[in-house]
Amino acid sequence: MGTKYPHMLPAEVRRWDAFLSLYGMPVGDVSYDVHLGEGAPIDPSWPAWMAGMVKTLSTHRVDVVIERSDEVVIVEVKGVAGMGAVGQLVGYEALWLKERGLGRPVRLLLVCERVEADMLSVFGYYEIEVVELGDVREEL
Repeated sequence: MGTKYPHMLPAEVRRWDAFLSLYGMPVGDVSYDVHLGEGAPIDPSWPAWMAGMVKTLSTHRVDVVIERSDEVVIVEVKGVAGMGAVGQLVGYEALWLKERGLGRPVRLLLVCERVEADMLSVFGYYEIEVVELGDVREEL
């Protein structure tokens, strides 16, 4: 596949491509680099270009959002999934519900190469679905 998705680094692209090869393109409207949150305060004296750049760079960015009529799936793509992934996904869910709730349940999905020790029970506690891909190497 090898498609470049907005905001994803090359290693994340390889992981997402590996996920898509295994499971196919998700059903629904798929968006990449979805911005959530208000971001840093904007000084009214700043020119529009600067205010726009600060807003874009300081908001939280979700790797992938899949919107379906009956649910929203928020996806984070990682190499090694640990405590930070929990915080990101739970935080994204809270921001999504605050800003765009739309009455649909939110499902959290983590796509990673491997999960740190002890983390599967933590992901389970927060109802975060995990797809562990194993090593995803760059194609030669």
